[in-house]
Amino acid sequence: MIELKSFSGSRPGKNEVDEAIKEPFWGLFNLKGKRRVEYHFAFWACFVAYHLMYFLPAFSSQQLDDNLQVSYTVYYLRFVPVFYFSLLLFTKLQRRFKGIPLLVMMLLILLGTMHIVTLSMYVVLDNIYTLRQLSPAFETVGGFYLKPPASRQGWEWFIFFYDVQELQLLILPVGLKMVQFGLRQQMVQAQLEKETLRTELTILKSELEPHFVYNVINSAYAKVLPASRAAAGYLDKLSQMLKYTLYETRGDWVPLSAEIRSLKRYMQLERIRHGRRLTVTWHQQGKASVKHKVPTLLMVTLGENAVKHGIRSHSGKSTVRVDIQVNSDSLQFTIENDKGPLSSTAKKTSAHGLGLKNIQRRLELLYPKRHQVEINESENNYSVTLWIPIEP
Repeated sequence: MIELKSFSGSRPGKNEVDEAIKEPFWGLFNLKGKRRVEYHFAFWACFVAYHLMYFLPAFSSQQLDDNLQVSYTVYYLRFVPVFYFSLLLFTKLQRRFKGIPLLVMMLLILLGTMHIVTLSMYVVLDNIYTLRQLSPAFETVGGFYLKPPASRQGWEWFIFFYDVQELQLLILPVGLKMVQFGLRQQMVQAQLEKETLRTELTILKSELEPHFVYNVINSAYAKVLPASRAAAGYLDKLSQMLKYTLYETRGDWVPLSAEIRSLKRYMQLERIRHGRRLTVTWHQQGKASVKHKVPTLLMVTLGENAVKHGIRSHSGKSTVRVDIQVNSDSLQFTIENDKGPLSSTAKKTSAHGLGLKNIQRRLELLYPKRHQVEINESENNYSVTLWIPIEP
C-alpha cells in the first residue's frame, strides 16, 4: 500500500466582513477613472478658492505680495492630506470597530494628523520665507507651533485647541463622504438582503422535491408491505435515510450514534441494491454515546465516496471495509474500498472527488490543529482514515 498524503488541521485565516461591504480605499472616495480624479481636483480647487476669497479681503488695507498669497494657498491645501490620510485609516478601522469607539479613534486621528501637517507646513514656510515676513497671524500662530515643547509655558500647550478649531473646515468634505459612504452601505445591504431572499427561495425549492419523495416512499411502503416484506424493508431503510438527511442534519453537528446508524443504513441499502457484487465488512470498537458529537454527514459522505469510487467504477465485485474505534475523547474512522481496473482518464478522477476536499475544509474549520486525515492508495485499494476529538 502506498501512502499518498497526510493532512493535519491548520487554523484558517480570520473571517472578515463580507467582500461586498469591505470597500477598497480608492473606491471609497471614488478615484476610479479620469473623471473621478477631475471631480476631486475641482472640489479642492473650489474649497481653497472659497476660503481665500473669504479671508483675503481682510488684507485690503495692506498690499498682498506673492509670498503671502502662496502661503495662504498652502495653508488651505494642508486640509487635503489630512482628509485623505484620515479616510485611509477609516477604511481600515471600520472593518474592526463600530459605533462610539470608531468615532473616538477617528477624532483623535484627525486631531493628530491636523497637528502634524500644520506643524510641517509652518516649518516649510519658515524655511522658505521666514514667518515674520508673511503676516502677524502667521508669525504668532506659527511661533507657537515651532516653539520647542520643553520651553512651552502651561497655556501655550493650548495650541492643540487651535487644531480642534481648524477641523471645522473639514465638516463639508467629511460630511459629503460620510453621506456617500452611508448610501453605498445601504445599497450593499439591500443587495445582500436580495441575495439572501434569493438563496432562501432556492433552498425552499430544493427541499420540496426531497420532502415529496420522502412522503411517496412512506406511502409506497404501506402499499408494498402486504405483498413483499423484503421490498417494504428496503423502502423503510430508504425512508429512514431520507428522514435523517432531511430533518436531523440541519445543524453543523449530529450525535455520533446517529451518524453511525445512518452510515450503516446507507451501506445496507447499497448492499441490497448491488447484491453479490458488493460486500461490506463492519468493525466497531467502543460504544458511541449520544453525547458525542461529530460533523454532520461526515461519515456518510465518506461512505458514499467509497461505494461510488469502488463498485460503481467497474463491473466486477468490490468490498468496502468500515472500521470505527470510539475512545473516551477521540474517534478513529477508517473506510477502505477496492479499486477495479481504471483507464488512464478515470485514474485522474479517482481521488474521491469534491466530497473529500469539502470534508478536509470542514475539519480545518471545526478542528484547527486538532485533527488528522490520512489517505492511502495502492493499485487495488483506496482508504481514508480520520482522527478527530469527540468531547461529550
